[in-house]
Amino acid sequence: MYRCSGGAPRREYQLADGDFTAKYEDLLRFYFEYAIRREESLTVPGGRNIAYGYVAEGELRLSRCLPLDLLVRYDTLEHRPAFFVFPDNLIERLTWGINWTLAGGSLLMLNHEHWYDASPADDIDVVAVRWAAAF
Repeated sequence: MYRCSGGAPRREYQLADGDFTAKYEDLLRFYFEYAIRREESLTVPGGRNIAYGYVAEGELRLSRCLPLDLLVRYDTLEHRPAFFVFPDNLIERLTWGINWTLAGGSLLMLNHEHWYDASPADDIDVVAVRWAAAF
């Protein structure tokens, strides 16, 4: 078996992805993406792990004069291990918030995320302030 310089065995994987974007001027944008990955299992000889999910996102400019956008996104990620001792792991997340484009092109984001769990009592809410800048 081939081993890379770190000593880890080489693993084969397959990845497929597709996305779609629709935009109306600088006022409205919609984005959808689906991806799936299959990879060899390290724990089950001949087994394959599968992970797949999608993202649906919409962004609406709130004013032609102010660089404020309303963002709503729903995304999922499901992981199915090669061994079926544990149930599938599904993550669902709903995000909404305000994006403010600052001078120089950086972005200030204020948002709320709701992470759904199999048991509603275990759902998680996250409120975040983020700043993103490209160099």
